[in-house]
Amino acid sequence: MARYVPGLVIPIGVATLSTIVFARIATPDELGRFLLVSALATSIGTPCGQWLEQAVLRFYPTYAAQGRLGTFLRGVSVLALGSGAVSSVIVVGVL
Repeated sequence: MARYVPGLVIPIGVATLSTIVFARIATPDELGRFLLVSALATSIGTPCGQWLEQAVLRFYPTYAAQGRLGTFLRGVSVLALGSGAVSSVIVVGVL
């Protein structure tokens, strides 16, 4: 578990620091828009990311054992790009 901690702590730290810096240099309206976009992106992107992560954790060992890891990783990459595109369209549509 300690191996995965930096993957969680670093993004949280960067997001917190960027919010603090942006709060110091932005007007209240700009800060509000920034926080709205951040909240929307997180609310929409997190479920998509979790869905993809569960699929990778479930199917990775099977594809690796069959020697088809390249095909699997290409498929996951396409799904990740598609998921990101759909999430982006939803956030832009809501805004």
